[in-house]
Amino acid sequence: MGPKNGNASNSNIDYEDSDDHDISDNIDLNNVKLNTLSANEQEKEDERMWQGVQAFFCNRYTEAQEIFAEKADIDPLYALGQGCISFLKAVTTFNEQDISIAIKQLVSAESLASAQIGAFKSQSSIGSSFGKFISNLNYFGNSNKNQQFMSNGQLRSTVIKAESLLLIALIQLLQESIISYVKAGLNLRRGYKNYEIVWNEINKPGFNVSVDYHTKGGVEFGYGTCNLVLSFMPGKIIKIISAIGYRGNKELGIELLNASLKGRGIRSPLASLLFVTSYTMLTSFSPSTLGPDNIPKAEEYIQDALKQFPGSDFFTFFAGRNLRLKRDLDASTEAFISVNHNLKEGFGVELRRLCDYELGMNYAMTLQWGKAAQCFDTLATENYWSPAFFRYFQAACLEMQGKKKEAIALYIEVPGLSVRKFGGRTILVEQYITRKVKNYMAKNFENTLLPGLEILLIWNSFACMKKEDLIRCLDIVNSKLDTLNNSNIIDSQCMLLLIKSSILNQLHRFQETNQCLRWILDHNGDIVDDKFIEPFAFWEMGVAAFLNENLEKAKLVWEETANFNGYEFEFR
Repeated sequence: MGPKNGNASNSNIDYEDSDDHDISDNIDLNNVKLNTLSANEQEKEDERMWQGVQAFFCNRYTEAQEIFAEKADIDPLYALGQGCISFLKAVTTFNEQDISIAIKQLVSAESLASAQIGAFKSQSSIGSSFGKFISNLNYFGNSNKNQQFMSNGQLRSTVIKAESLLLIALIQLLQESIISYVKAGLNLRRGYKNYEIVWNEINKPGFNVSVDYHTKGGVEFGYGTCNLVLSFMPGKIIKIISAIGYRGNKELGIELLNASLKGRGIRSPLASLLFVTSYTMLTSFSPSTLGPDNIPKAEEYIQDALKQFPGSDFFTFFAGRNLRLKRDLDASTEAFISVNHNLKEGFGVELRRLCDYELGMNYAMTLQWGKAAQCFDTLATENYWSPAFFRYFQAACLEMQGKKKEAIALYIEVPGLSVRKFGGRTILVEQYITRKVKNYMAKNFENTLLPGLEILLIWNSFACMKKEDLIRCLDIVNSKLDTLNNSNIIDSQCMLLLIKSSILNQLHRFQETNQCLRWILDHNGDIVDDKFIEPFAFWEMGVAAFLNENLEKAKLVWEETANFNGYEFEFR
């Protein structure tokens, strides 16, 4: 998993609540001109924009930003280009300021597009009376011949408006809080409705307007993204964002995104990026069950993108993520290191930090705790995402090396570093690590157990590890079980048995897995601190059934898991 933000920041806004819409200062909405360009003229006009997109995905980040800035105050597509770069930065860093900037720039793009749409409506109202007269003359027969369709400029503006709302919604979805899910639902619904306007328009009988291929690819990308994202959402999240009122059509989403990708327009690399992100990120939540289908699909899209953009940092990064899911951690590490070596300017600094995080995870999965600790120390020092979490993980890595004294010194720092909040509440992962450290301190740091392996459990990492490393982990857990003292022994034993069961699942030793899980469930009423253990145990029981090809049992067990609520990492 990449770093996840829990409830990320108080920049998670539904911008409609703001009277001034918080747009960029250099945009004059009262001076937005009508877009009367034909499709051919628009395609020629947008060649410069396409150059910016190509520059970005070929790692020339500063050049791309300069191109998008050229017309960002007058052309909503250029403003959207700026917003897309800020969007990618925000979902890379989860920094409060970056999220705020991304949303502000996307609001600017949406506002410019809305102003252009308003200009069309104003022009239309001037001739409305004459239009009605002509319409009445043609009432009998020939109605389709004289039907008025939206112009290419109107369609382009509506697609940009929808895409701006969609990207704001995606930022909010990734923040993993109930409030952000609700706001994401509202913006996703508004974006979807605008895509629907364009989709219905271009599919009307007799539609005869030439549409520039960038706009055509835009509606395919956006309408497809909405359907795909909605189809992938867990039922619990769909309930929270019920304002949308419908579930997505996965097949339609994939079909439209593939059409956008093959069109090789401005949104084509974004369609590729969405596919590889969806398949790799979704699979990382449950590699054992989703990997067989999703890993080959991700590989196909990654290779296609790298042919179009050789050496692209973004697609090489996701190649590293996919190689990890294939358990090829050596090649995965090489991919992240190669990206790191390329990152020397602007946007690349943030991508480097994300690579440092992924390298730390890879080192932890290969039990190279010293190297992992160095990565997390760097991230904490650079104040990336959650310094509290990275300091905790650094301490956990030191403890896995037997450096208890050094680890305790770092654990003590964690509560003071836990400052990331949303809606007045500490983000979820920091709630977890702060609770763990306070429990450690209350017991004088006895029975801290195996905190490094506990994080690997929560991050679904055992499914990405090599057999020899899993066996080493199993030996470590068994040794710790043999040395437990009587301090809160039920919690400790349940946690260790949960870690053990997850390891055994990946070794396909299902009988032993179920023995561990039955012990946990027999004692779940005595668990005091780690309340997530019971639902996680049900999940692992379902994984055991799935891997043992007992799909009916797996489904029943996972349905039982879905009945649990309010525990840590519920939406993971």
